[in-house]
Amino acid sequence: MSAEGFRELSAEIDLFTGLYRDRRDILERFFQIAKTFHEAVSLDIPHTIFDEIDAGDNFLSSAESEMIVRAMLKSQPSIKQQEQMLDEIDDAVRRGPYAEAGGAVVGPWNDPYVRFLAASRMCSIVLRNSELIDDSKLKNEIYAALIEWWSEVLIGLVLTVDLQGPEIQEAMPPEIRELSLESVKQGVKILVPTVVLSIIRESLGSPKLEQIILWHLGKSQHSVQRLIGTFLYTDSELPNYIDKLEALTRSVSSRYGLQLICFKVLGILFLKVVNDSQARRLRQLVGDVVTKMNSVGVKRIDDAQKQKFLERLRKLEWAFKLRQGAKKSPFGS
Repeated sequence: MSAEGFRELSAEIDLFTGLYRDRRDILERFFQIAKTFHEAVSLDIPHTIFDEIDAGDNFLSSAESEMIVRAMLKSQPSIKQQEQMLDEIDDAVRRGPYAEAGGAVVGPWNDPYVRFLAASRMCSIVLRNSELIDDSKLKNEIYAALIEWWSEVLIGLVLTVDLQGPEIQEAMPPEIRELSLESVKQGVKILVPTVVLSIIRESLGSPKLEQIILWHLGKSQHSVQRLIGTFLYTDSELPNYIDKLEALTRSVSSRYGLQLICFKVLGILFLKVVNDSQARRLRQLVGDVVTKMNSVGVKRIDDAQKQKFLERLRKLEWAFKLRQGAKKSPFGS
């Protein structure tokens, strides 16, 4: 089946496997198709590269961070919009250094890659709908492969950001377009994983996969896989998700990974309904992430910087509340 076929039949596949959740043969078939497309693109991106992604010498200023947060909160892209955004990224790469004089694309970023992306999404949907298949070994194997492939997609797309020139600013929301080119690229490195993770959430997120997600988190060796798994666990609204986010923060050492965690937690604070206790823990978690990124090694100074950041965060929360016209803060006390 072609990439176009996957896209055209995605709703039908989702509906059919949702109605018939015990079809092991369909799950195995889509897993094999996805494996075949993965082999065709030969990505082979080491997952350790995620820890080496350039996140800039300094974290974005408070003004720049607020612009990106506003852009993220302004609209949550639909599946169709997410696919269009990924297509635009792929097209940008085709126009970039990988393109030959005649317009052909060399390397992995070509049509087989598009088919691989579509097949991975379809396989994720079928796995999400497979709770009546009584074969945990098979489902664990497929889930582990999918997280590995999605990790490669995320890393690959983020790496393409550094290849872009000023034209990347034109594709950004007005709030981000105002920043410098380097700040825009840094912002895009936050936004691109948001799109990829949204697709993963929509296609693979389900409370019924809790035990599989926990199993994989317990064995994951790479921070990018732990990040995807933890975010998927969180987005699936599973219990004790803040514990998982705190554990992820302790295990991640790269500045870029910590930035993604920071913006993830900010998104929860601003977009989800949380009680007072959860809000306090989430704020403290954001403060811990920022402190870990900017620590000078002196507790007194680190604590003062954390407190200053948390004060700015509260002001940003209230500013958002006022723009929404709310009568009561949705962020707790």
